[in-house]
Amino acid sequence: LRDEFKQREQAREKVEEDEEERMVRREEVKAVWRQLADLADAQTGKCSLRVLHKLSLEATSDRVKAVLAQQLLGCAGEELVQYCIDRHLLGMLNGWVLERRENAEGVGLVSSVLRLLLRIPLPSIRHVRLEGLHDTLRIHCADHEQKSVRDLAEQVAKKWVALTKKSAQAKSAARRAAVSEAQPKPMIAPPAAVKAR
Repeated sequence: LRDEFKQREQAREKVEEDEEERMVRREEVKAVWRQLADLADAQTGKCSLRVLHKLSLEATSDRVKAVLAQQLLGCAGEELVQYCIDRHLLGMLNGWVLERRENAEGVGLVSSVLRLLLRIPLPSIRHVRLEGLHDTLRIHCADHEQKSVRDLAEQVAKKWVALTKKSAQAKSAARRAAVSEAQPKPMIAPPAAVKAR
């Protein structure tokens, strides 16, 4: 009887802790929405990328990170690329995917990150590789239990493969041009010399 009572008490405490944790996460999300509203530009109604990046670095829960990833979707592509290169935005997104929880909030976060990766017009795949994001997507998203996540990961992978092919073609063309310029040009006899023969 004591063991049964102890088990019931532990189960009740766990439910209370889970509910308390959910309340804390809800409050975090509300606080972020308030911050976004307070920091938004009066003319556009949107927050700057600088503000969103700062909030993203401070985010702890998956739900808050997903909200911020959705807000980042509204930023200009060129600005996002610059933050990927200068401020390691891709590294932060990689960390979000690796640290996510295995629940609905985690799935929402991964989906938001994948949509954001589709939106960023990266000039090359180099920074994706440097931040380890390609491995993370291959390992954690390609075989995900949610079909929507798998589909988004496949779209991102196709985009990156196309980018890799384009980059390889550009390098190949540059090499061919350099080789053709380095080779000596054959001398062609002037037309007058040909007639004299």
